[in-house]
Amino acid sequence: MKHKKPKGQAGWSSPRIFQPRILHQKGLRFLKHPVLWLLALASNVQILIGACSLYYIELGANKEVHSFLDALVWSVGIVTTVGTRDIAPVTAAGKIIGMILMILGTATFCAYAALFADALISDEMDDFENELRGIESRLLNLKLEGSNPTEVSEVLIRIESHLKDLKNASSRRSSS
Repeated sequence: MKHKKPKGQAGWSSPRIFQPRILHQKGLRFLKHPVLWLLALASNVQILIGACSLYYIELGANKEVHSFLDALVWSVGIVTTVGTRDIAPVTAAGKIIGMILMILGTATFCAYAALFADALISDEMDDFENELRGIESRLLNLKLEGSNPTEVSEVLIRIESHLKDLKNASSRRSSS
């Protein structure tokens, strides 16, 4: 898709997605998405279960675990994939809990990233799909009406142009 320069401005203009109004709309869509709040709840539950588990399993066996706060800091570090250097589980059960939390934390992070990407591109994809549906409908109408070759040619040129734009956008995304 081509990015047009706003009237009265010289030089390069930012793509539409980076305009403050658009970012605000997309940010609100992201924050209002019910899956976001489900992911936030799941993340917090993972952290609390991990902290409680480490605390009760490692309290007597691990000299670094002195309080629930120590276990909570460890759990936050593991689930957020940041990690901590001060506490490492010493029991087999503690290590297994750590591995499970690492896997769940990575999966949760991927889900957040996918949700964020959806919030950024969903409008553009909806517009593109609606335009393609309109073109398909027009082609069907032309076919049913006994079609004028000039109109069919114009519609095919528009389709080729849209497909080229989509291919260019896809190649730009894959190269970045």
